[in-house]
Amino acid sequence: MRDDGESGLGLRAPFAGTVVERHATLGDVVKNGDVLFEVANLDGMWLTLAVTEADAAHVHKGARVDLRVDSLKRDFSGRVTWIASNLDEATRMVRVRAEIPNPGHVLRAGLFVDARISTSDDRASRELDRDSVYLIDGRNFVFVRLQDDLYQLRRVETRASDSGHVRVIAGLDAGDRVVTRQSYLVKSEFQKSRLGAGCVD
Repeated sequence: MRDDGESGLGLRAPFAGTVVERHATLGDVVKNGDVLFEVANLDGMWLTLAVTEADAAHVHKGARVDLRVDSLKRDFSGRVTWIASNLDEATRMVRVRAEIPNPGHVLRAGLFVDARISTSDDRASRELDRDSVYLIDGRNFVFVRLQDDLYQLRRVETRASDSGHVRVIAGLDAGDRVVTRQSYLVKSEFQKSRLGAGCVD
């Protein structure tokens, strides 16, 4: 019984969250088992991907997933938590699910995103300080040290990183020495055309 004398029954969700769907209205007659409200924890979202059978062989639980949401103009990242054991009969693809942290609850169900799963083949990927990567003509570049006084401007492909750094996923080989400290000095010299080995791929 409520304090105002009206009859009522309190409902408690099994976890803290946000009501995302309401199926009941005042005055409805309901029975045991009816879904009245749907509650979700929006601190994290599920991302469902369709992966080809050949590519799925290289995907594993815990693999990093980077995604770009064009409508938000933001990058996010998460981890693979589930890989289907069978192919979808209609698409002949393997479903893969990732959990994506959702700070500020800006991600919404139904969004389309561009995503990339890091696989065991991404051996050359590494994280760099943002100041080590330069945007030139809309493309990302780093300076690779070839000798003590010889540098090369190398085009790279990058993804955002959880740590706030930049993850280089293509363009560098194992053992490449990237200029990470005071790289702006090297860039300044390059702009003055004083680096004979400075070249753009």
